[in-house]
Amino acid sequence: MSAKMVGVFLQECFASFLMLVLLFPFGSFLGDTWMGWTAHFFCVMLHDWITGGSQVNPAVSIATTLYGWNTPASAAVRIAGQLVGGLAAFPVVARVLPPYVKMGGPMLNTTSVADGCAWEFGLTFALLILVYVAATQIGLPAQRPIIAGGIRTLIYYGGKTGPAMNPMIALSWAYYAAPASINMDHFLVYWVSSTAGAIAATLLWKAVEPKRITEAGEEAKDKYD
Repeated sequence: MSAKMVGVFLQECFASFLMLVLLFPFGSFLGDTWMGWTAHFFCVMLHDWITGGSQVNPAVSIATTLYGWNTPASAAVRIAGQLVGGLAAFPVVARVLPPYVKMGGPMLNTTSVADGCAWEFGLTFALLILVYVAATQIGLPAQRPIIAGGIRTLIYYGGKTGPAMNPMIALSWAYYAAPASINMDHFLVYWVSSTAGAIAATLLWKAVEPKRITEAGEEAKDKYD
């Protein structure tokens, strides 16, 4: 593995670990309150700034390979780093939180597998469209608050499956909280459906993207090479 690929792996590993350590304590402690929303909003932006726009999401890494932001090799390395960082994070978060604060994560507890697949497909589809619009048509620094606010909104309205919109988060939480739940239904909902939604969004965006490629879009593509 080249030094560049090692750097990509370490970036994604650190970024995935940091994302969960930053976001889950606030979500568990503050809950669905205006303080929780505010903390999540600013933590998402802080995380993106610290980690240099890492992807931290296997569905995003696969889909953006089709868009041209990754190579297949770099996408595979990114996903490996994401899983290592994510699996290491929840035991640390559990130690940080007071014992009376209960963590929660994406689980198929209140919906069917078919509904779960539909929710994860639709939510991840919306997430990727949001990312493409913000990164290629708006650019930094405005893209950070737009993406952060959009993610929080999707989480609020997509609670049927957690939601995850991210296979790494779903697998990391299931491995920590309920390993027996990692079965075919889990992979169908949180891996296949979310990745399919991300790919569908990518294909749609490639078909309708404005012809003029903005400077922000070029920077985004360079970032993920």
